[in-house]
Amino acid sequence: VRAVVPPPRGATIAALERAVAASPDAPAALAALAQGYLDAELPGLAVAAVEGASYGPRGDAEVQHVYARGLLDVGRALGAQSAERAGLAACEHRGCAPHLQAGALRRLAFLDRLVAYGVEDPSAEPELCAVAYEASLRDTHLASR
Repeated sequence: VRAVVPPPRGATIAALERAVAASPDAPAALAALAQGYLDAELPGLAVAAVEGASYGPRGDAEVQHVYARGLLDVGRALGAQSAERAGLAACEHRGCAPHLQAGALRRLAFLDRLVAYGVEDPSAEPELCAVAYEASLRDTHLASR
């Protein structure tokens, strides 16, 4: 049987998978696994890991942030926008690290523009994706003044 993720990342992914199997309700383990899949350029597996998890860890802000990136990478901008909003709602309800909240706000500004331009899959519309990104940077910069 051939491994999906070659060494050395394969060993790291295997350890992350074991951690989720040992503690399926641990949000940190799920977020780390999904991030590991993204780092290995396997966004579909990141999305599947989150979607296959129980509701508890899925509601975590960090899990939703990683899930949003995975959804965006597989061409589901509207779903990514929804996940990022859910992550920010979790931050407001339970609190989260400032860097996580800042990153989620920046990505949400981009996703809001992307969805407003009617782009669901950024790889299919690279020009509009670039315009949305530039516009979101302007919006974020103006909001910080």
